[in-house]
Amino acid sequence: MLLSTYAKIRFVHEENPDSLQGLYAKRFAELIDEKSNGKIEVVIYPIGQIGDALQQAELLQNGGVDFAIISPGNIGTLVPECNVFALHFLFTSDMNLNMKILKESKALNELLSEKYLEKDIKILSYWQEGFINGLQIKYLTPLNSKKHKY
Repeated sequence: MLLSTYAKIRFVHEENPDSLQGLYAKRFAELIDEKSNGKIEVVIYPIGQIGDALQQAELLQNGGVDFAIISPGNIGTLVPECNVFALHFLFTSDMNLNMKILKESKALNELLSEKYLEKDIKILSYWQEGFINGLQIKYLTPLNSKKHKY
């Protein structure tokens, strides 16, 4: 008897289903369904269904969920270095520059990501969620500093 392969991916995020995070999670689910020919299902849990943001991070650490969108400000107790993103005016008003920083920064994508790995969390990407720094991270020194390269 042949058994078809079937898997479930559990995906949590910290906002309501119609938020930007909810829309990203839905699109992720659509792509996984499409690429796996329906053999992988993504089950999405918005905030409150299985805990608050910190509890969701703990579930991610322990294998209770597989993917998560969690803002750095909500997990500062797990990764204290990410508290830098609670600072006002950390990013510029230039969204293209901010996206470049989030994508290419060594401080972010190597050094800070290693801090998350120490807590059993693998960062796949950082991004901006509008005016407020959602799931983004970067610029550990002032923007006008010329002696540091990012």
